[in-house]
Amino acid sequence: MKAIIQAIPQKALVDDVVKIVVNHLNPNQQVTVGAHLQEDKIKFGSYAHFKADGNGLVDLSLHPSMGGSYTDVMPMGLFCSLVPMPGQKKGLRLIKKDVTTPLTFELSVYDGIHHIDDIDHTTPMLAFTSIERSYLAKGVSVQEINHGNIRGRLFLPEGTGPFPGVIDMFGNVGNIVTFRSALLASRGFATLCLPYIHYKDLPKKLDGIRLEYFEEAVDGQLVIHCIENGHRNNRRFSRWEMCTIKAVFASMTSIHGSISYTMGISLFLNRRILNTYELKHHPEGVSFLEFTEDIHDHNLIALERAQAEILFIVSGDDKSVMSVKETTAVTDRMKRHGKHNYEMCVYPGAGHLVEPPYSPLCTASYHATMGLQMAWGGELKAHSFAQENSWRKIQQFLRKNLQQDGVQISSML
Repeated sequence: MKAIIQAIPQKALVDDVVKIVVNHLNPNQQVTVGAHLQEDKIKFGSYAHFKADGNGLVDLSLHPSMGGSYTDVMPMGLFCSLVPMPGQKKGLRLIKKDVTTPLTFELSVYDGIHHIDDIDHTTPMLAFTSIERSYLAKGVSVQEINHGNIRGRLFLPEGTGPFPGVIDMFGNVGNIVTFRSALLASRGFATLCLPYIHYKDLPKKLDGIRLEYFEEAVDGQLVIHCIENGHRNNRRFSRWEMCTIKAVFASMTSIHGSISYTMGISLFLNRRILNTYELKHHPEGVSFLEFTEDIHDHNLIALERAQAEILFIVSGDDKSVMSVKETTAVTDRMKRHGKHNYEMCVYPGAGHLVEPPYSPLCTASYHATMGLQMAWGGELKAHSFAQENSWRKIQQFLRKNLQQDGVQISSML
């Protein structure tokens, strides 16, 4: 009987687990299972070696990989270990630009132990299937925001609400990055994706950022604009409030964000805020830090003034910024001021780019805003655990804290 590979479900959100099973192999047969993805003209791939059980079955949730892109039992290992295929330019990273279309993965099974990490391999194929993984759930609506100085994209969950509100911002990658916003909306959060550099008429460089922009993003007039748009679509919005003073990176949930003034010069009420990081060169790329330098109090953002609960997601193997050192410094400062309104989750072995579950580990990539090959760090198993665990904690934290006396409020992520 011909071998078959099944992926259940074949259509799902990217943070859903997919069960991958190969049936009708010979008992104890050795096979190679591969995954391939082409997105935005970039090709990614991964593979793993397995030995079928006595019934001719390989179940990726039960059977360990003997080699390849990952080892041991990792049910979603083929997705977590995807890397750009050889022969393409250096510094590539998987970023879904058009969240209205799914990621389409090809899953293949080959007889024997092979290394198929080249684009043009000719290994005979035993079985094949494809699956779709999406950031945007059915029923989520998307609206462009052009109000005052604010530019962005609003993602609204299906239904009439009210929904907890989240303002979602990335680091200084530039342009608009919507995949996390789309996934949050798919999980029930009304999410404003807020770019602040190199998008439409926003500043092209870091030294052009004005911090008043972020105040305007949580200003009542923008809220009214969103609510009016929501009413036209028969949606009900929550009451939006500014939750903390942490500008640029995050205000309720900080995912591997810097807690000091960094990377350029920002302007607030025409006052220049000088930033302090120096570049450090690694074999895999450049980072924004010097690990041996001390962090002084005057360099830290004064989070002790924040009234909201704050969740820090901290990466133990962050090669980009001093995540552990900075977060420890700022929480120590908060405690000295008698403030304990925070939770700190440290993930040893996790790199800088902590993304939604089962996203590929990216240890280095080209950073367009900086014009440099950046080092991010991370070890596959530890990083994969951090992404899965932190995503669950973030949603739990937001749902718990974005409700006061039954009224949904908003957050910044």
